[in-house]
Amino acid sequence: MKQQRRLSLAKAASKRRKKIEFLDGYQLGETYLVPPNARSGRAGILEGFSPTGDEVIVREWRRKAGDEDLVEIWKHELRQLYRLAGYPGASELICQVAAAGFDKDSYYIVLSPSQRRPLKVFLESTSSRAAWLRGLSQPQNRIRIWKNVLCIVDGIGILHKEGIVHRNLDEWAILTSAGDEPDFQLTGFEWSLRLSSTTDKKLDDLLGDSGVISFARDWHDLALLIARLFNIEEQRLGDPKIADHRVHEHITAAEVRLLRDMRAPGLFDNFNSSQVRQRIKEIITNLQAFSVANEASWLLVFNLSQTSPLSRTVREASSQEVEMDDKDGQLRWISDDLSPSAMLVSTEHDGRKRFWLKGRELAFELRQFDSRKRTPSWRMAFVSKGIPKGELIKPSEVEVPIRVDALRLFDIGKAHEAFDRVIDKAPDWETLFSTLNSSDKDFSSPSDRLVTGFHLLHAIDVALAATLAFPVEIVSHQSQERTINLKYRRDSSLERLSSALGMEHPAERLAQALAEEELDSSDGWILSESLNIGRTSQSNIELEFAHLSEEPADDPLYTFTEQLGVNIPGRKGYLQPLDLVGTVRRQVFETSG
Repeated sequence: MKQQRRLSLAKAASKRRKKIEFLDGYQLGETYLVPPNARSGRAGILEGFSPTGDEVIVREWRRKAGDEDLVEIWKHELRQLYRLAGYPGASELICQVAAAGFDKDSYYIVLSPSQRRPLKVFLESTSSRAAWLRGLSQPQNRIRIWKNVLCIVDGIGILHKEGIVHRNLDEWAILTSAGDEPDFQLTGFEWSLRLSSTTDKKLDDLLGDSGVISFARDWHDLALLIARLFNIEEQRLGDPKIADHRVHEHITAAEVRLLRDMRAPGLFDNFNSSQVRQRIKEIITNLQAFSVANEASWLLVFNLSQTSPLSRTVREASSQEVEMDDKDGQLRWISDDLSPSAMLVSTEHDGRKRFWLKGRELAFELRQFDSRKRTPSWRMAFVSKGIPKGELIKPSEVEVPIRVDALRLFDIGKAHEAFDRVIDKAPDWETLFSTLNSSDKDFSSPSDRLVTGFHLLHAIDVALAATLAFPVEIVSHQSQERTINLKYRRDSSLERLSSALGMEHPAERLAQALAEEELDSSDGWILSESLNIGRTSQSNIELEFAHLSEEPADDPLYTFTEQLGVNIPGRKGYLQPLDLVGTVRRQVFETSG
């Protein structure tokens, strides 16, 4: 079969070109997978065999008249490319160069794909081998995609560490065999950065500034590439009015959130390969847990309909985003509300004990599900009522956490359909209820009192650390001067905390700290996006206090200088002493854990 393909390619090559010096001896396809475009600098792509019979992919850039200066640039880029091949781990992540050169017509790079082909070829194929690339409603197939994407993330990380921006990341820039093992390889960056932006410039000009090029562009392009693989419309992905869990029927909120963060990084986002890798690993873990628990998890049935009080409650809690007739959307919103872990609690009123599953906004009352096929039991819980969690009356002090991926949510119609298939594998909710019933713990022993005391002291430390984070509003930013103007922003939670601890108002303490330098802030300050914990950390902006601007005393404006030039839009943040960075987030996380 391979010999027949080589003969066919040899005939095609002889028809297509009389003689091209560099490619003499290569047996290449009659047509390009992608034709070269000299005007845009887009490379042509050909598949075939080398003179020694090895499978190759040839990338070809057509030459222009008067481009002699580019020859020196070409040689420089080749040296960089060969140096990159020596980077640890690069041979597995970045397609290796087998040969490179040029002739009177074109520049060429010959790649050694090791049985891989461009991803685009498989996406356009109807072969069963690539069926998993099209069946992405299944979590297992998305896990395969994300594991392959990790290879690309690591490859981009190598490029960025070497100061290289890919800038052409698409389905043609990734090679794969579409097999069972993750094997995505990165290509498509070789020389195209220089060629597409400098073709018409003189060599002297090439040493100057050729425009603003950012590493963030690569993460943006990768996000759009993944979105296309998942059949997510770019318009929906970029529409902030569409909640994460409603962007796509089968894609989870966490997956959409990562793509949105990569596509349009905010003020405090400074993505690197390590951060993106960590987020993807968390997504893979959640998808794996969901897949494993799909047939043996805590079963939960929700009474959803256009006339259901529960559906009305969900619509109100979602700020009218979820429609009354959108059962799938309601279930996705409920799942997101119960993420990452729901809390099982109990209440007691007039001698009757009730059990509730508490999310971030709502608490759902649990009852036995009546299938009308068997005697009602607690193997499948039923929810017809939801209330804001703050309205729970004297909930139990002890709560039992349940990860959302250990829950299987149904609307009532699908619950009846699936009942016979899932009920015998389902665990009994009463085993969790018994944990609540026997949870009245006695703290009378000395060791229990000591541990409780340590927890209380730690909580006080966290509270005191939180008071040193001052809520601010970013009023203006002068990028050339690298100055940023901030003013205090009201935050009722931090203000109540200061009052409870008997401390002065945060605005007064901020003014005092900056004006009189009473805080040891010689190392500077950090402007952070938020104090929320539980999500992947985002980079902060380091500042130094400059002066107090001439503003009314009751609303002072503080001017800072930034250490690195960044694009800062007007928005909210928190100002902290540099030596406090990480303390609040770390301590709160340890306490909650």
